[in-house]
Amino acid sequence: MIRELFRDNKKKIIIVCMIILVICLTEVIFETNGIAKRRTAEAEAKAVLSELTLAETQAESEKEQLEQLLHLDKLTYGTRGRIYKSLAEISYMSGVDREYNENVAKAMFYLEKGKLPDETARLTMEYAGRLYANGGYDAAKEMLDDLENKGILEECNNQSLWAKFYLTYADIQEMRRNLRDADIRLGKAQLAIGQIENDPYTDLLQAKHDLLQVRLYVLEQNYVDADLLLSKYTYDDTFGMDPDNLYLICDYRLPFYELQTKVHISKGKLKAAFPYVNEYLEYCDTYNFRVMKLNMLQTVINAGKNGDANLISEYQVMKSLENQKTITEMTSLYGQYLLLNLNDGIHELSDDAMQREALSRAIYFVLFCTVIILLFSMIVYVVVQYLNMDALTMLRNRKIYEHDRLLFEKRHYSYCLVMLDIDDFKKVNDCFGHAAGDFVLKRIAAIVREQLPEQGRAYRYGGEEICMILKNVDLRKGVAITQKLIQSIASEQIKAGARITVSGGVAYSENGDNPFREADRCLYDAKEKGKNRVCSNLAV
Repeated sequence: MIRELFRDNKKKIIIVCMIILVICLTEVIFETNGIAKRRTAEAEAKAVLSELTLAETQAESEKEQLEQLLHLDKLTYGTRGRIYKSLAEISYMSGVDREYNENVAKAMFYLEKGKLPDETARLTMEYAGRLYANGGYDAAKEMLDDLENKGILEECNNQSLWAKFYLTYADIQEMRRNLRDADIRLGKAQLAIGQIENDPYTDLLQAKHDLLQVRLYVLEQNYVDADLLLSKYTYDDTFGMDPDNLYLICDYRLPFYELQTKVHISKGKLKAAFPYVNEYLEYCDTYNFRVMKLNMLQTVINAGKNGDANLISEYQVMKSLENQKTITEMTSLYGQYLLLNLNDGIHELSDDAMQREALSRAIYFVLFCTVIILLFSMIVYVVVQYLNMDALTMLRNRKIYEHDRLLFEKRHYSYCLVMLDIDDFKKVNDCFGHAAGDFVLKRIAAIVREQLPEQGRAYRYGGEEICMILKNVDLRKGVAITQKLIQSIASEQIKAGARITVSGGVAYSENGDNPFREADRCLYDAKEKGKNRVCSNLAV
């Protein structure tokens, strides 16, 4: 059947192949154009991002540049996430809290969708730290839990990120007074720090770990161990970093000043704690850490017998509802982030696999179309062939014979028409039954199919009659083919106890005229001359 598919439907198969080729070329053209646009957009975006200064004097112009980049087509999700991250930093620097929240949420969303786990984890932890610094302890913990549960952290190969994650988590849990979990996270952080190699932040991470351990001791009122561990560090330690580096300030200086204040207060040395208090409050004002400032003021006021009038006044102002509104806005970011993540219609796309992803989509699309077209073609072919076949012999039926003959006549093809008839077939049915007769028909049809030349087609004309159309075969060759077929059938032991033979008549049509009557007359002559032979109007 497969051989006949290619032999009888060459033009249809060529048309199908041409359609597939056109689809392939169209998809390749679209994807090539898309890749070119994407490369141009990426190059422009990366050029702008690399030149950012994030200085206050240039904030407005750089913000305008970044917003224009967002209108470019074909930007990858990773690049779009970096643009929103830069916009968030400008908003934070400008003190526009709501805009900052929105940009951070979008940045986290696109970095995650862009399969950039390191950048996603780093930004998430930075924002969780800012939430924590403004009193959003539960929201910050929820963000870190989400980061861990989604498996983003597991995709990070940077051990310092693991250490930073555990330290941030321990920091939050200490503030939530969940000391047992904080202690567990500190242990995991210490293991992660021990595995870090060639990272300039290692010493800073170790210092943050130790300071969190000091805070744990303070919360447990173990001031002896707290004082001992805190004595390892000094006011001026920078760990080889810029004194204004935000990581140094958040991870070392602020915790150091806070713990020095608390340890001095525990010793009853409030005056000695004031230099640390003043530095702490100054940093909180600079970076807008309002809740941290509020907590420090409350700590110092509670430690004093009568309290400082200026500190009390500032504390009361910071307790106002206006300040709490900002804290609420900061905490609500995580809700925005979750809403963005409900949009699962965006497929993941990696910056470093941009071209591969585009080409693979084209290949998958082409393969899908090819498979669908081929399956549909095969199903249609099988259904049509089944409808056009004789159910018993699996030869083409008489309807298709008439269709093919008219087609040959219309196109003026030359061909031989062979008419075959099983000799004494009625005796087979009478002696052995109709089931035996059906078996004989099927076996003879199988022999005809096996010996049918490539340019020939076989049909069950009716009853025990089979005909063949041999395209572009002259009369002499047609007679030879038929003679060989008759001899093969005669030599075949088709039915035990019965000798099965076939007679044939061959006629030739030079320009498509119907040779049926001539072939039928030749078949009648073969029967009259003793059967098991072929007759034609070939001149001897």
